Amino acid sequence: MLAKDSFSPGNTLVLYNPASGRRGAQRNAAALVKYLGHHGYHVIHTQASGGSVRDQVGGFGDVWTSLICVGGDGTLLQAIAGIPPHVPIAFFPAGTINLLAHSVSVPKSVDAWLDLLQRGTTRDLYFGQANGHPFVSVGSVGFDAWIVSRVSSWLKHWLHEGAYGIQAIWELPRYKVPIYKVVIDGRKIDENILGVLVGKGPYFAGPYSIFKNADHRVPKLSVVLLKGVSKRRILQYAYGLVRGNFSQIDGVMMYSADQVVVETNIENHVEVDGEPLGLTPITFTVDPVPRKVLVP
Repeated sequence: MLAKDSFSPGNTLVLYNPASGRRGAQRNAAALVKYLGHHGYHVIHTQASGGSVRDQVGGFGDVWTSLICVGGDGTLLQAIAGIPPHVPIAFFPAGTINLLAHSVSVPKSVDAWLDLLQRGTTRDLYFGQANGHPFVSVGSVGFDAWIVSRVSSWLKHWLHEGAYGIQAIWELPRYKVPIYKVVIDGRKIDENILGVLVGKGPYFAGPYSIFKNADHRVPKLSVVLLKGVSKRRILQYAYGLVRGNFSQIDGVMMYSADQVVVETNIENHVEVDGEPLGLTPITFTVDPVPRKVLVP
């Protein structure tokens, strides 16, 4: 279905997070929201996350039958958690990372995005679930999830993605490597595991493509396991990620799966789409119901 039919002003709610992203992205988002408001769209503002966002978008029924989300990956994640699966979603990437937009080539320019709103189509995309909670692009257990749980909103506001690097330097000496039990599609992995990364799209931590053959159009998870027991290996994996040779590092194991179950001997943090979710144990699956998302 053409976007202009799915996202008409009379039945589309616009959820806008003005705090997302850098200044340039914020200016673009503000300009887009102003345009949409002048053309009859109903806009609600939020700077919240979690339940408060779900409360704001949870009233879909006879009036609002589609959603435009203007913000970052976290805002999109919370919006998806609060609307029924059949509701079409258009996403303007105004965050710091924008993993989904990067994966499916949603433009960041206002003019290009407005053209997409007129000429694009909605496609069925499969997202993931972590203990039943949705995620759009990536979920993980390990040191990266620990950092996500520790980094402050103040630091993210001022340093953006650099905040995670600063937090990682501070946290690495304090991090306790757990013992993992990982089961993929019923098969126990008999290796020492240092971290588990689960993707629905190809990208992790921004522009780094690590999930081979990941595709939102296919109901499969792309899984990366990191072998090792020492924290020195964490630095090796991080260096390989930045250098672009991550998949060639000895100890990187890749799978395609329907389900991944992760348990640890001590509680370890879980993150989805850059947002803390909770603690292990965790079960990653594919959401069986695809979402209708505006794409080029």
